[in-house]
Amino acid sequence: MKDNKFFVILFLGLIFFPACKNKKQEREITPKNDFYIKANITGFPDSTKVYLTNNDLEKVIDSTYLLKDKFEFKGKIVNKEPVSLNITIESDKYYGISLYILNDTVTIKGKKEDIPYNLEISGSETQDGVIKLNKLTQKYQLLRDSLAQAFFKMNKKDQEKYDDKIWDSINKIDKKISQITKDYIVKNINTYSAIRELYYIEEEFDKDSLSKLFNKINPDLRKSKYGLAIETYLKNPVVKVNEPYYDFTAYNQKGEKVRFSSFFDGKRYILLDFTQTYCAPCIMANKELKKINSKYKDSIRIVSFCVDKNKETWKKGLDRDKINWPSLWDGKGRLSKTFVKYGIKGTPTFFIINPKGIIIKRIPGYGEGILIKVLKEKKIIQ
Repeated sequence: MKDNKFFVILFLGLIFFPACKNKKQEREITPKNDFYIKANITGFPDSTKVYLTNNDLEKVIDSTYLLKDKFEFKGKIVNKEPVSLNITIESDKYYGISLYILNDTVTIKGKKEDIPYNLEISGSETQDGVIKLNKLTQKYQLLRDSLAQAFFKMNKKDQEKYDDKIWDSINKIDKKISQITKDYIVKNINTYSAIRELYYIEEEFDKDSLSKLFNKINPDLRKSKYGLAIETYLKNPVVKVNEPYYDFTAYNQKGEKVRFSSFFDGKRYILLDFTQTYCAPCIMANKELKKINSKYKDSIRIVSFCVDKNKETWKKGLDRDKINWPSLWDGKGRLSKTFVKYGIKGTPTFFIINPKGIIIKRIPGYGEGILIKVLKEKKIIQ
């Protein structure tokens, strides 16, 4: 497979395996200035468990039951800008609803089969923008998903037969989605949903165009977390292949503040792994990373950088996965300067750095065997 085929297994959001105290649906109408989410979704049996995750905090913040097709959540958002929430409904497969809200009253209506694309969601200005863009890209995204799923269901012989044809089609769809997203951003630049999208695809604009676009953003949005991240990107060029690595400081498993440069010994290569605790492809990659660490540690050293914002989440991942190589964390999440400097948009993303400190390969996403395959191609291991 070609390297770009592993973009399909690139984690852009957060997947949680929740475990929190059950709370029955016995709530009063939310006070003014709190958020209130009320949903009416048919197709699930009574007493189906529903979880509310705050993606910015990286944890489940509430849970309830779906009764007579209805459930609700209330709470207070202390942030001055919209928060990313995720509603997960327990069922035979994953049913997730993404929300971007402030202290809004949000209503959700629809059927089980409407999740995630066709629900009626109202009450949040930021969510309205997200929905608007989703509707513009929906048919292309569904087509992309169906092609990718069809490819991975094929046996090895058929994958080899239809390999180029399917992935050429997917690449064309990706370009179409990208252009639609760019057009949406330009037309809606002074909305939170547009600046959020701009952050995720900023590298698809040349620096001059991005700078001109950024200058059109109002001062308040420039001060948002996404605005500040874009500004950091503009002021600090992203490191590229064939350039020296970017040095940074972070905390290791022992709580010590260390420099990334301290892991270079002038002999071994470094495999820098940007990861997250509840990222499914990151979890998949751990098996291969453990094999590399065990079998090839004389040739290459693994250093992970965990982009979880929550320290407890990072620690839980270390305990769960039994990581026995250096894992670093700086507590700044996806808006960390390190994350921005390396141009990370999804996890996992890997960098191979030679003993002289030059980046020789960037690997976005993960597919089984890709790391060892690339290391052998680069003649780093036998």
